Amino acid sequence: RRVAAVSPFPLAAERRGMPVSTVPSSDVVEKTKQEQYLETFYHLGIAQKEMGNFKKAIREFEQALSGGSHRFQEVLSLLASCHAEQGDFHQAVAVLKNGLNDSRCSDSVRLAVSYELGSLYDQMGEKENAYPLYKEVYRINPNFRDVSGKIKEIPYRKPATDDGYTKEVPVVSIDTARQKEKQGTVTKEKRRISYV
Repeated sequence: RRVAAVSPFPLAAERRGMPVSTVPSSDVVEKTKQEQYLETFYHLGIAQKEMGNFKKAIREFEQALSGGSHRFQEVLSLLASCHAEQGDFHQAVAVLKNGLNDSRCSDSVRLAVSYELGSLYDQMGEKENAYPLYKEVYRINPNFRDVSGKIKEIPYRKPATDDGYTKEVPVVSIDTARQKEKQGTVTKEKRRISYV
């Protein structure tokens, strides 16, 4: 029994009567080259980030992000984290918001980016911006990372007001009040009753 060999050289194969391998089209080759090119920027960005060269890492990640949807979420997250590690939280927020509005942002990527944006707001101390993002992620997938824990940690709720708008109100839990009472930071008001 003979096994037919596939020749990578189509003209030579035709002369010998061997099966000709399928040659990829130029579009497939170009797409593969583009993905490899973007992958190189991605890996260079990681190397620069690990060395603490955040400005160079940002340039590499921006190049990797400029291409197709290959590693879109990873690159977006790393780019935002580079800005955050430099202390430029507002730029990190802008990167993630732009990513949410990008056409390459699929539903699964949107879930992860929304969570990361909420986490970034949480780090910035903007709990009122983090809570709705965590709540949306929780609504879609309650088991996503530690989103249920994040929602429980944030002491904000949105009660409706008479005018139809919502207002952020801090909620003090019973445990927090007890801790403050033990520390002596809570002063108890005396109740005075007047019988006049």
